[in-house]
Amino acid sequence: MDAKIWIVIWSVVLIGMIPGAMVYTHYLAYSNENNIQTLADKLLANSSLDRQTIYVIVNESPTPQLSKAVLEVEGNLSQYGLVSSPYSQYVSFLTQVTGNSTLARNYVLSHGLQGSPPFVRELVSSDNSSFLITLTLNYSNNFVYKNGSTPSEILTPIVQSEIRPLGPEAYVTGTGAIAYETQELTQKYAFVFPSLFLVLAIAIGVALRSIKAGLLGFVFVGLTLYMSYFSVYLTGLILGGVDYVVNYTLTAVILGITTDYFIFLIYRYKRDKKSINGSRKAILISGLTVGFSLATFSLVKGFLSWGIVLLLSVILSALLMITLLPAVISIFGGKLVKTSEYGTKESIFSKASRVSLVYLVLILLVAVPAIYFFFHVPTTYNFNTGLPSSLNSVKGLTILERDYGFPIIVLVNKTQANASLASFLQKYSNVVGPYVGTSNVSQFTVNNGYVYYLIYVKGSPYSTETLNVVKTLENHHLIVGGLTSDILALQRENVTVYSLLELLVVSAVGLVLGLSFRTWKYPLISLSGVLISVTEATAILYLIARFLLHIELIYLVPVIIFVILTSLGSDYSVFIISSVEEEREKGGDYVSRGMGRTGSIVTTLGIILAISLGTLAFIPIAFLQELGISFVVSIVIDTFVIRTFYYPLMIRILYNVRNKT
Repeated sequence: MDAKIWIVIWSVVLIGMIPGAMVYTHYLAYSNENNIQTLADKLLANSSLDRQTIYVIVNESPTPQLSKAVLEVEGNLSQYGLVSSPYSQYVSFLTQVTGNSTLARNYVLSHGLQGSPPFVRELVSSDNSSFLITLTLNYSNNFVYKNGSTPSEILTPIVQSEIRPLGPEAYVTGTGAIAYETQELTQKYAFVFPSLFLVLAIAIGVALRSIKAGLLGFVFVGLTLYMSYFSVYLTGLILGGVDYVVNYTLTAVILGITTDYFIFLIYRYKRDKKSINGSRKAILISGLTVGFSLATFSLVKGFLSWGIVLLLSVILSALLMITLLPAVISIFGGKLVKTSEYGTKESIFSKASRVSLVYLVLILLVAVPAIYFFFHVPTTYNFNTGLPSSLNSVKGLTILERDYGFPIIVLVNKTQANASLASFLQKYSNVVGPYVGTSNVSQFTVNNGYVYYLIYVKGSPYSTETLNVVKTLENHHLIVGGLTSDILALQRENVTVYSLLELLVVSAVGLVLGLSFRTWKYPLISLSGVLISVTEATAILYLIARFLLHIELIYLVPVIIFVILTSLGSDYSVFIISSVEEEREKGGDYVSRGMGRTGSIVTTLGIILAISLGTLAFIPIAFLQELGISFVVSIVIDTFVIRTFYYPLMIRILYNVRNKT
């Protein structure tokens, strides 16, 4: 098709995307989609325990002087839901006893919690150093608005404003508060990606030795990023919301692969005297491989939007690069870069391709334990790990875990509820429920025939100790609910889901590469090389996270880097394989010649991709930091070890190519 026609077509398409791209942020959702419905969740549906709750932790002793401020704050918050504090509970109790609400309120205003019964003290820490105000909303825990945000998240800044009379030691926390402040934090670091544009433009200019090429690369990176935001809009329109984290991963991926495609195409044009048909085919194969393998993210619970957004974005970017960029090159190519014939001087990459098999043995010796560790690496389901301690919600969460703990919910039939069961549960921690103290069964009835107990375990609901308590209770054939129980259910489900996901990613990459090059050998080389770099990067990341950053490795990080880097690794595989196959037709030591032709550009692309994806490490959220670090480490290993030594050695072995020195 004529170059001018492609320019017109893309101009119309890009203009048509403007309305959607301008409002894509409206479809970003800031709530955790990783919900799983257990039996306990179903039994608790629509009960008082199945409600979104905002916690206000006041890190002060509940003195009489605070009575007036707390009761006034509760009055202001009551319009949003059911509010409770030790002060309001005491007022309610005294009102029932005296029959006079005014007298009860005045007593609490003057005497505070003096003479209060034990149930009032449940909202006061055991050492009297803090007390709790809860705001229970009339929304279930699983309720989200169309854009993915939750009522507790939206109400967080309002509650923060209302509690100011309580002083600087009052903190708003809970799932919604943490989601809100995480969103605010990520927006503060949004400048990371715009600044990356300048770095990439300079990198392109240096790699191609052309200022004009650098500027044109800047334009094309911007266009593909623009189309990616339209993909977010389109996906949000279909699903109702898109997980906000994909916005950062998407930006890093698109910046990386677009720069790769641009430099590869211009480099081949410069080197091969305007012949770029082979390059277009390589980019198309790469785009299909990357796009469809990333689409497998949709199989992970809570990440449906990731797969769709990444697929649309990568396919659109690849199509733009193989149609519009060649059209621009055909018109302005001579003004962008000067073509130069591929020289005969042997490069260091040609020499590296002829190293002895000892290098392969060394690579495999390091790889074997790394692969084993990858499938047994300790991880956490706590996305809050590593959040800055300066956040108010994090400060409040720390006090909440220290002074109160999180409840484990135990559900039993009414016939099973007895003093013996209550005594058994009290072995694990403080218990609230029937036959505990003066409590009766009717107070704790849910879903007709079931009653509940609350076991308040101190510390994090993600800790090994809390997980073991839940496992023990489940082993006693009790129905267990709450956050820790949901985590265990998610762990069990992910064993199957992640295995299927990894299998599908490998199958997608292997199938596309195998059909494209009509052999099983290249897919084997590519996938085994990526496996080595990803597993070694995971081991190094674990050491960095635990001993330098002092945080735990989040469970999604290993699987995400496996999917993304297995997908992106096909970029370099296709580039190298295409060059080797072109040289193969000429006979002789085609491996050395092919590696010599692509070595420098693949290394350059690897460095640029590492910089692009590595920018995630600058955002102070553990999940994104760990992704950024793992991307950098894996791509460096992949670029300087796997592509330089492992690839040519494996090609020589599988194709029986003589190593000529």
